Amino acid sequence: MPASVRWRVVLAMSIAGVRGAITLAAVLTLPVKMGNGMPFPGRDLAIFLAAGVIVASLVLATFGLPRALRGLELPTDTSHVADEARARTAGAEAALRAIESARQATTQGAPDADLRTEASTRIAALYRQRIDRYVADDDVAMRTGEAESIERELRLVALRAEREEILRIGHTNAIQEITLRKLVREIDLQEARYSG
Repeated sequence: MPASVRWRVVLAMSIAGVRGAITLAAVLTLPVKMGNGMPFPGRDLAIFLAAGVIVASLVLATFGLPRALRGLELPTDTSHVADEARARTAGAEAALRAIESARQATTQGAPDADLRTEASTRIAALYRQRIDRYVADDDVAMRTGEAESIERELRLVALRAEREEILRIGHTNAIQEITLRKLVREIDLQEARYSG
């Protein structure tokens, strides 16, 4: 990273830092009066100075942070990407082995063996998809990341439309209130998952 970029990143992080809530809380713990009933010396000055520093830092951040960030491209840290891909691949492979083992153990002589086999096949397909994504080369990984972003965006659009329709049905009293709340809650949870 060039020195000028490093300096700008440090400046932006400094300006964007904590604004003094702890400082203000600490200075407000100063007693109003001492044990002998006399006012605590310098308490008002300490509160004034702490509040002044907080306000000054807020004003500095308001005007300085946009200027410090303008045109700044943060360096990408790719050092952990390979490690993460290896760990995720190993985890997915372990999950596949566990699924296969559980399927074999539970389907032998079970009356619902076909359902268990079907469910394990679906789950195993999801894990194989993950493995394919983790072991892909950089170009494919980048395209996969773009595809995931697009998929996430479309899922959010679909969830919003689903919520609106369920609320519309709920307002016509076509379903019970408890059912309406349950369905909306499920959609909210899914939306939170894809928004984060």
